[in-house]
Amino acid sequence: MNDGVAMLVAAPFVFASLVALFSLLRVLFPDQVGSAQRAAIEMPGRSFALGTVNLLFLSVIVAAFGALGGGGAGVFQLLALILLGLLVIALAFGLAGMSVLVGERLLPDASHTRQTAWGAAALVLASLTPFVGWFGLFPYLAIQGLGGFLIGLFRRSPR
Repeated sequence: MNDGVAMLVAAPFVFASLVALFSLLRVLFPDQVGSAQRAAIEMPGRSFALGTVNLLFLSVIVAAFGALGGGGAGVFQLLALILLGLLVIALAFGLAGMSVLVGERLLPDASHTRQTAWGAAALVLASLTPFVGWFGLFPYLAIQGLGGFLIGLFRRSPR
């Protein structure tokens, strides 16, 4: 009973923090978020494939380093935590790019801040839909965003 009440109390704060995170990432890192968004628009198949491969590869590497580290706090555990942190950062940038994409399509005439906030809100709320959002939409958006971020990170800018 207490767990359910705690989740109901925490849900609005988690929602607000995710909206704020995606909005702040667009403000502080417009090039990285914009490149993730452009790559997801221009090359959706390639973004999804690259995101899938990298997510699976890094997950296996993190699990292997975690297993090699055993129960202690060794070098392998540290490497696993560093790789996991980098993966979470890349996923956050990718999801910020996807929230910008959603926001621009929802509110094409609004300001950038409003587009990002509404896009992030729509992304978070849609991902909370039981089963379809949990196991379909959110993994798709996260993988697509991760791939878009990686493509944008290593794409050469035209001079």
